[in-house]
Amino acid sequence: MSDIQNIVFIGAGNVAANLASALHSKGKNILQVYSRTEASAKALAVLFDAAFTNQIQEIISGADLYIISVSDDALPDIVERLNIEHAIVVHTSGTLPMDILNHNLNAFGVFYPLQSLKKEYLSDFQNLPLLIEGSNPTVEHHLQTLACEISANVHVMDSEQRKWVHLAAVFACNFGNYMNVIAEDILNEHNISFSILQPLLQQMNERLKTTSPRQLQTGPAIRKDYKIMEQHAESLKTTPGYQAIYQLISGKIMEKF
Repeated sequence: MSDIQNIVFIGAGNVAANLASALHSKGKNILQVYSRTEASAKALAVLFDAAFTNQIQEIISGADLYIISVSDDALPDIVERLNIEHAIVVHTSGTLPMDILNHNLNAFGVFYPLQSLKKEYLSDFQNLPLLIEGSNPTVEHHLQTLACEISANVHVMDSEQRKWVHLAAVFACNFGNYMNVIAEDILNEHNISFSILQPLLQQMNERLKTTSPRQLQTGPAIRKDYKIMEQHAESLKTTPGYQAIYQLISGKIMEKF
């Protein structure tokens, strides 16, 4: 079991809510929640019988771990104003380097959950990838041990590797879901429920568990079925933005395969 027991959250958004819930479920003490707005700090803190504040100078000392879970833009200002000794401080960003914490902190690292998190739908952390980095081997060991308490899918990964993982995740998840948004718009325009696509999407997700995406690519572009692609493009002429996306991606698929 990790030596880390008492935790303070700096930030009260989606990532903080999910991490706090996962850690609390394993017996960790959430001592305090800080947020810029008192209402959001309180909303998360009351779930764990924790203190809360919207004043950064009121962040308590004496915790084992401080988890900064704020937007990338807000992180530098938070770090500059923190004055924490004898504890580990981590951020949860997929893109910012660990060394952004190397300002006035002695022990620091990264505790990044590779998942699209929403406070309204708390995620099961059992197999959720956690990417860990520490400022020295001792810090890294503590963070890895803590991560293994909530997930069986823990990876020690440096800032450069994590940056590329995050970029890949944007393509696979964020951009992939935007394609679903387009699909839903097309179906809604013709009074068809998006649920018609659920079996197709579920089958794809199942196959991706054991098969490379390259092997699963299908459709008119990979078949070089120009007639069908022309028909599709013509159908999208009233939504030129979607038409441009269709043509661009179809072209890239033909180049790739």
